[in-house]
Amino acid sequence: MKLFSLFLLLVASSLAALNVKHLSGAPEEFGLHSLPDPRDSVTSEKSYTENVWFTAGADDVVYERDFPVDGPKDFVFTLATPHADSLELQMLDPSGHPIDLKSAALQTYWPLGDVKLPMTAYVIQNSVPGIYKLTMKSTLSKDEITTLSASVNPNAALTLLNNDDVEIRSHLSSYIIKVGAPIGVVSTIVDVQSGALPVGIKISSAVLDIVTPNGVEIEIPMSDNEDFIGAPPQTGVYGAQIDANVPGDYVFLSKLQGTFQDATLEKDIAFERTSQYLVKVSPATVELDGTARLRKIPADAKRVNIDLGVKGGDNQPQLRGYTEVWGVHAQTKELVPVCWVGGLVPVVNGYATLVLDLNWLHRAGVSGLLTLKNAYLADIDTNFGVSRFESNIAVDGSDFLVTPRAELLNMVATEEMSFGKRPAELTVNATAIGLLLIHGYCAGTNPWATNPGDFTNAYYPLWSLANDSHDQYSKRVMQYAQDKGLTGFSLIGHSQGGTVGAHLRNFYWSGLDSVSGGHLIQSVGTPYRGCTGAGSAANLIKIFGVGCGANSDLTVDASVSWLAGIASLVRKDIAYYTSTYQQGNFFGDYCNMAVNMVLEWPNDGVTEESYAKLVGGTYMGNTQKQCHTTDMAYPAQYNDRSRNQEMNRNAARA
Repeated sequence: MKLFSLFLLLVASSLAALNVKHLSGAPEEFGLHSLPDPRDSVTSEKSYTENVWFTAGADDVVYERDFPVDGPKDFVFTLATPHADSLELQMLDPSGHPIDLKSAALQTYWPLGDVKLPMTAYVIQNSVPGIYKLTMKSTLSKDEITTLSASVNPNAALTLLNNDDVEIRSHLSSYIIKVGAPIGVVSTIVDVQSGALPVGIKISSAVLDIVTPNGVEIEIPMSDNEDFIGAPPQTGVYGAQIDANVPGDYVFLSKLQGTFQDATLEKDIAFERTSQYLVKVSPATVELDGTARLRKIPADAKRVNIDLGVKGGDNQPQLRGYTEVWGVHAQTKELVPVCWVGGLVPVVNGYATLVLDLNWLHRAGVSGLLTLKNAYLADIDTNFGVSRFESNIAVDGSDFLVTPRAELLNMVATEEMSFGKRPAELTVNATAIGLLLIHGYCAGTNPWATNPGDFTNAYYPLWSLANDSHDQYSKRVMQYAQDKGLTGFSLIGHSQGGTVGAHLRNFYWSGLDSVSGGHLIQSVGTPYRGCTGAGSAANLIKIFGVGCGANSDLTVDASVSWLAGIASLVRKDIAYYTSTYQQGNFFGDYCNMAVNMVLEWPNDGVTEESYAKLVGGTYMGNTQKQCHTTDMAYPAQYNDRSRNQEMNRNAARA
């Protein structure tokens, strides 16, 4: 027993050293923090992507393929490969006539922070639906081609975007994502105008292509089995999944092919569509076992520990926990909602521990006999759930905790109730106050430092070409502020820098909690709800073998799961701006041609406007003709000096 107590003390002390917050909120917020349903995070694509491995053929041909174009007027395709200088592309239209690809070519790139992967985009105007033939010839030797064809990673990637209303809509099969658990994709084809299946659609091929963390590529058929897809068969919905046997990054490519009827042309039109996902699988083995107990905190009469019983061992990655707390009303004897509790949890000797402030019981008029609902655990570095217990959990030892006080009924929640006890060394009103300007993923420079005259008492940290999860990055920022002697600071973030600020404010006590008088966190171009291009980026990183590595925190699904852990009080502290190209026609405008092939419109060349919206945050508006970074079609958003100076004036400094 003494050894267990010592072990528990050591783990709790390690978290306390990071000044971890103990989060709580009112029952009205239950829906904000429940484990998300992947069916609510459907992504839409009008494009088709194919990975290419070269093969040594006759007449220097290394790749040849027929592919359908189903949109009228025009289409675009891109080629991404480090071997572009050795290739010659030829294309025949449906009538067998050659297309002038040199006149159609535009040099572009895929932005990975400050790393740019070169690509060529081909805009084929006045095209007609039908089957086109693409041929690639190479000046590489046959030995070089043979070596490339044996590579684990693709040699190139092709993406084709159609100009019509037919799109693939997909979602992950589950948000419980850990080693040993099944994970896959569910997809269907939709006519955007009707919201239903295209008329006369016939699916000829449905395949899920999977690249595992160790580079193995698996291709499995997708089926319309009702038990898996959650819809009746023969309704155009297909899905497939595998057991994730090793942790790490998986790339999924869902591919649907077939025909639909074109009413204007009065014939069947062939189509292909894909959707791509980057998914990080947690190494966690933990499982909630459906038990819970109440445990007193020494020398603390205001709070108690709620220990959630778990199995699977204590050697787990850092987890965050969540549960709804319900209790028996002192007067009516009915079970009523009390609050939610969450935050980072230690897993020690079969328990994951959350902290409950007893004032929540007074606020709800509850004396005790607590019940937990919708409890789950998530990996803080993958953001996805790793265990969920769907039934109610009775809390042992919670029969009678307080005598509810009438003057505290429906009280306004205090900071201590919402975030836990403020560390003694963290003052409410800081004296050494600064403004931290935080860059995004894979940055080679701090973009805010380009215009230092726009900011006062500012700091420009740089972690060159870093690729961190939100949690890892927030710890960097916290340590940087401490090293600079800042007892208080507000924060302006570009791209991932905004989510990092939110993460830091939410999970850890820091100098962000010691300033007031303005916006604590401001951001520009931050994908709070992720980016649909993250899966494509992960694929391109493999092809080129450069960049900072894939970042699963920036995907739509991981971001939705991350947001479930962010308290409404933190969201209120965030003011955010977006920018886009000048919004217009299909190919009338863009920030980055290559990324525009897969991102939802409008976007800034990296972040989609719709996925930049933060529920509960303060939206400061969108500016057109501004892009995410330099070398795009319009000036970089962080060079808007008027907005920079506005953010500087609005930053919390008191």
